[in-house]
Amino acid sequence: MNYYTVLNESVTVSGPDDISRNSFEFIAPKSPVMLKELELVPVFKYEAPVEQTVMLEEDIISTDIKLSKIGGYKIEDMDIDGNEIKIILNPYGAILQYRSIINGSFGFVDKEGSKNINKYISIKEVRYDKTNGNAVITGAWDEKDAGKILEQIGGFWYVNMQDMELNEKEAIKIQLK
Repeated sequence: MNYYTVLNESVTVSGPDDISRNSFEFIAPKSPVMLKELELVPVFKYEAPVEQTVMLEEDIISTDIKLSKIGGYKIEDMDIDGNEIKIILNPYGAILQYRSIINGSFGFVDKEGSKNINKYISIKEVRYDKTNGNAVITGAWDEKDAGKILEQIGGFWYVNMQDMELNEKEAIKIQLK
């Protein structure tokens, strides 16, 4: 099954007849597919989210940020240039946007796993690249803090929802024209 990322810019509009209408935007898959139906699957979340840490592996590309049993992000690229860091994350599986990296549940840790490094790094941009579906996070720091940052980034903290499950029994199928 392919899971499509739902962007957080969903809109709810109430009309004069008190009917609410929602508008959702999905990120298309990397290889275009002609969809005939869309299946909406409810999500069960049993316990409160827990903050986790993942340290960067020697091969940064193999670092996995596992948000739950059913989804997460793989680091596709990480580039540090001057006083800026750009991280490109490839989502996999099902991801809840309200608790995802793209929605503020993410930060940096130093090589010892401390979050103190975040007082030097400001997140400039967090977005999805709609052409390929990747999440792009850009952070920056003052030139005077470069020595405190460049060699100290050791990994990331994020919110983990390990007990999240899909409720396939109550899925709704929508036929597309």
